[in-house]
Amino acid sequence: MSSKHRLATLWINYNSEKMWNMVEESLLTLLQLDAYHIIIDNGSSDKSRLLLRRLVKSRRDVKYVELNHNIGFSGALNYAYRLAKKLEATYLLAVNNDAIINVDAISKLVETCEQDKKIIAVSGIILNPRGKVCSMGVYVDQLLDTYPVGKDLRVTDLPTFPIYVTYCEGCIVLYNIELLRKIEKNGTIVPKLGFAYFDDDYIGYVGWSHNYKSISLPIIVGVHYGTATFRELSIYWGHRAYIYKTLCYSNLIKILNLLYNARRSIIARKCRRYRIRGTIDGLLMHLRDRETKITLRNVPHIRLSLNRLLKKVIIGKMSQSEKTRLSIETAVKYRVKNLK
Repeated sequence: MSSKHRLATLWINYNSEKMWNMVEESLLTLLQLDAYHIIIDNGSSDKSRLLLRRLVKSRRDVKYVELNHNIGFSGALNYAYRLAKKLEATYLLAVNNDAIINVDAISKLVETCEQDKKIIAVSGIILNPRGKVCSMGVYVDQLLDTYPVGKDLRVTDLPTFPIYVTYCEGCIVLYNIELLRKIEKNGTIVPKLGFAYFDDDYIGYVGWSHNYKSISLPIIVGVHYGTATFRELSIYWGHRAYIYKTLCYSNLIKILNLLYNARRSIIARKCRRYRIRGTIDGLLMHLRDRETKITLRNVPHIRLSLNRLLKKVIIGKMSQSEKTRLSIETAVKYRVKNLK
């Protein structure tokens, strides 16, 4: 493998014909990087597969894979990891097909990993299409509820220093392959049953349990349009993953987690059947996989008081403004002090 292929990238397509202009820009921007690009069509049934094939067929720096069925982001990430290992790549950059990277920022992510060999994942500030903050990493609380750092704020309202986070958001993230090897189980770095919404966070949890860090930098790494190609089904996959990871959670608070999810599913006005089906399938997933475990021990996260946790379970969702405020307060607490 040549020095230019020290960096491998992963980009996944699935039924993106209706938003092809944006998806094409995402890929063409990614291809500006001096890297070996792993491009996967995840079983698309629309014309995007043909459009993608035409776009990359003549490129020598691309490994293009067409799958007959959708193996989810988790399956594609495991596939790309195994291929990147064979290529002896040092880093794997994962980018969603609805995200457009800031090409100039990627070298800074690599440089950061070079400074600290215990960093398993690094990202930065991800914007939404309106120019506001999508996230600067993610924290979770004891209920495994997510708090994207600085969501909906202006960039100028964010910390101006690197921070430790529970995990780096998977739409734009750089992974250290050597450390992924250390958490690998039977050739996989995320659970095979996960499919979606249990990959970036899983690497964060397991990484921290091995004292491998997830870090977010105060630099803009790209824009995430968030045009998910499974739309309403994302509610199903989200609830399925939440129940699955809750049952993998090594903490008695998992009982509160289950009550919290049950309340959300019962009172939901939108897509209730997807939520209930996801809950049931999450339980079945755990019965098939009793080995996967996660813990918040050693993990940077938001610690709510027991009263606050009970209130959240009883009343329901916390407002986004409150979650954003807590995320910023926590970010200040987890400032990284030993990076240039």
